Amino acid sequence: MKIERVLLLNPPDPSLWADGRSGYSYFEPPLGLMYVFDYLRKNTSLTVKLVDLSIEMRFEGKSSLPALLDDLLADFRPDMVAIATLYYNSLHIFHALAGMIKQRAPQAVVVMGGHYPTHMTRECLADVNVDYAVLSEGELGLGGLIEALNAGRDPAQVEGLAFTRDGVLTRNARRNFWKGFAEAGRLSWEQVRFDHYFKDSRNVLHRVREAGELRIAAITASRGCPYHCAFCSSQNMWRGHWRRRRVALVIDEIRFLMDRHGVNTIVFNDENISVNRAWFLELLGELAKLGVTWISGGGLSVRSLDDPRVVDEMYRSGVGLFNLAFESTSDRTLRRIGKALTTEESARVIELVRQRGDGYVTGFFISGFPFETMADVRDNLDRAGALDIDWKCYYCFQPFPGAPLYEQCLQEGLIEAFDANYGENFHAPQLKHIDYTPQELFDENYRANLRFNFLANRNLALGSPAALEQARRDFTYVLDMAPTHVFAWLGLATIAQRQRRPDLAGQYLAKARHGLANDSFDWANYLQGFGMSLDAPADGPGGGWADHFVAAQGHA
Repeated sequence: MKIERVLLLNPPDPSLWADGRSGYSYFEPPLGLMYVFDYLRKNTSLTVKLVDLSIEMRFEGKSSLPALLDDLLADFRPDMVAIATLYYNSLHIFHALAGMIKQRAPQAVVVMGGHYPTHMTRECLADVNVDYAVLSEGELGLGGLIEALNAGRDPAQVEGLAFTRDGVLTRNARRNFWKGFAEAGRLSWEQVRFDHYFKDSRNVLHRVREAGELRIAAITASRGCPYHCAFCSSQNMWRGHWRRRRVALVIDEIRFLMDRHGVNTIVFNDENISVNRAWFLELLGELAKLGVTWISGGGLSVRSLDDPRVVDEMYRSGVGLFNLAFESTSDRTLRRIGKALTTEESARVIELVRQRGDGYVTGFFISGFPFETMADVRDNLDRAGALDIDWKCYYCFQPFPGAPLYEQCLQEGLIEAFDANYGENFHAPQLKHIDYTPQELFDENYRANLRFNFLANRNLALGSPAALEQARRDFTYVLDMAPTHVFAWLGLATIAQRQRRPDLAGQYLAKARHGLANDSFDWANYLQGFGMSLDAPADGPGGGWADHFVAAQGHA
C-alpha cells in the first residue's frame, strides 16, 4: 500500500490513563515529534497531522481515549500512525495505544520511535501491533521508511529502522544523522495548542519565581552529547554526536514565541547545551539582548562552566537557575562511571557561581552504583550535603536500558530483567548491591534529602529575609508535589517562628501533624531517626522539632 496520510501521536500522560497510575502531569510540547512533522511536511508531499493526546484529553474535554481515537482515525484515515515513545513507566500506554489503533484501523502501519524502541528494540517489536521501530532521531528514519514502502523497496536497507519478519529481527542502527538540524528554522507552533502547555504542571523555576509570573516555552538548540557516561543511555541514542542549530535561528524562534505567545521564559530541552563553549557564549550573548529567563532542562555540564566568562555571561543572559549534574562527590566514582569531571572542578564552579552573582543552584547526585559499598554511598551523600548549593537532588542509581551499566548489571546477574520503573530516579531499583538492600539505599538517600534540604537547609541557615523567602519557596514547591510532606510543613513552621508569627507557625505544625497521622508514608520512622517528636513542645529538650532546624544552622 502507498503511504499518503501520516498521523503523528503523542501518547497520553499516565495521569490521564484509565488505570489511575500517577503520572508526571507535565504537559510539555512534543518537540521531537514536531521536528518530524516539519521534516515530512517540507520534504515530502504527504498529508501529515500531529495530535497531542494529552492535551486533547486534559484540556479539550475529550477524556475518553477510545472515543477520541474513533473520531480521529475515522476523520483522518491514516495510512501510517507514528507514536512517540519516551518514558518507560508509560510502556503499558504505548502498547495499549498501538493495539487500539490496529483494532480500529488494521490497514494502518504502526510505528514507534524514541528512546524506548531505540534501547529496547526486541521488546518493543514483540508486540504484533507494532510494525516498525525508528531508532535514534526520527526525521531520516521515518522518512526513509515511508520512501522505501512507497517505492516498493525492502525496508531492510533503511538506516535507523528495525522490524521483525518471520520471527527474525532486523535492526539497522543509525550511523548518519540529520544534517539539516543545523539550519532548522522555527517549529510549526501553529500546529499545536500552545496555550495549554505548561498548564497545571510544575517547573523547577517555580522554586525561584511565582508560577503566575512565568510564560514558558520549550525549544531545542542542540542535540546529543559527546560524552560516554556509563550510567546514561544518551550514547546509545546519539552515538556520541553533538550538533547545534545556528544561533540566529534559535533566537528567531524565541522572538517568534515572545511576539506571538507572550513568552518570557525558555526551557532548553537539550541533553548538553553548554558543551561547546564558543557556541554557548554566542548563544548567551544573544539571549542577553532578549530579556528572557532561561534554564537548561537537561542539566548543565559542570566542567563547561569552569570559566568566569561563561558564568558571567550566564548571569547577564538571564539564567533562571544553575542545575548542575555533579553525579558524585567521589573522584573514584566519577572515573568509574566515565564522567568528565573532577571534584576539584566542581568546587571551583560552585565558588564561581557564588562569587559572580546570587543565582539559585541545584545539584544532581547519584548513589548506589553497582560497585559502591554502603560506606561509599554515605560518604557521597554527606559530601554532597556539605556543598554550598541551595538544593541537593539525591537519586538512586537506575540501570537505564541502553547504558553500559545496564548491560553490566544484566551480565553480572545484579538485576533479573527490565523493570518498567527504571527511570524513576527517586526510587531504588531491585538491584543486588554489595552490602545493602534497595530499601536501605532508598532510606539512606531519603534521610540525606531530609537532613540537608530541610533540617540543614542552606537558606534557613543564612536566615536573611531574602534567604527565608527562598526557603519558603522551596518548601512550598515540595508541598505542591507532596501535600502531606511533614518536613516541608515543619520547615514552613520554622520560618514562621523566625518571623515571629506564632499563629501561622501553629497552623503549619497542625498540617505536619495531620500528615504524620494520615499519610501512608512512614514519616514517624524518619522523625524518630532524627530524634524528633511532634508531640513534644517545639523547642523541648532533645525531643522537640524546632531545635533540630535551628541546630542545623551550624551544619549548612
